Amino acid sequence: GNPKDEPGAIVCRVAQSFLRFGSYQIHAKRGGEGLAIVRTLAEYTIRHHFPHIENTTKSESLSFKTGDEDDPVVDLTSNKYA
Repeated sequence: GNPKDEPGAIVCRVAQSFLRFGSYQIHAKRGGEGLAIVRTLAEYTIRHHFPHIENTTKSESLSFKTGDEDDPVVDLTSNKYA
């Protein structure tokens, strides 16, 4: 009955998923069982949003040298989480 101007906002998410970095950070910060949840969430994300990552082969453009004598080359394609 008594209309008046009030502060407000409209939020619109334009994304294929409701996943966000905070979805991972909140569990990672807790450690322990939280890290298992992060792995499960990463598995879900890869399976549903990036299925091509599962079958990635070694790529020279995604490899780099660390300078470490024991493991001088890191291949990011061999670690789907990286």
